[in-house]
Amino acid sequence: MCTEPRLRRRPRRRCRGLSLIEVAVFIFVVGVGVAGVISVLNFSVQHSADPFPVKQALSVAEGLLDEILAKSYSALPGTGSRNLYDDVDDYNGYSVTGVTSIDGTALTGLSNYKVEVAVVASTLGGNTAKRVTVTVTYPAAGGTPYRLSGYRMNY
Repeated sequence: MCTEPRLRRRPRRRCRGLSLIEVAVFIFVVGVGVAGVISVLNFSVQHSADPFPVKQALSVAEGLLDEILAKSYSALPGTGSRNLYDDVDDYNGYSVTGVTSIDGTALTGLSNYKVEVAVVASTLGGNTAKRVTVTVTYPAAGGTPYRLSGYRMNY
């Protein structure tokens, strides 16, 4: 309540400003809001790098799957090292720890990834097909396997 001493006959002026209770409530509400925003920022900063191994594993799987699906459906003569693989079946059972390029060069930073390939003949919509499954596992990301599958049709 705002009062002034009445020494002279003047009209009462309105009091301006905030009471102590209003200031305390304002500080409390703003403090709770700021604490919420800071906790969300803290959580996102702590977990910002989590998807990196997952994205790398999926990228490795996608690249190898694309390489395999670009090969011939029919079995062709010639196997051996990966750079000599010429048909989809050559990749069946392919397993390696440490990602390499097609010529066998180790890729930097991908030495802990384990890559496995399975090729299974199947029928898809009445047509013969080969289902190619590429599994990439990264031990530091909890050892979760990431799988991508694709079909190579006989057309």
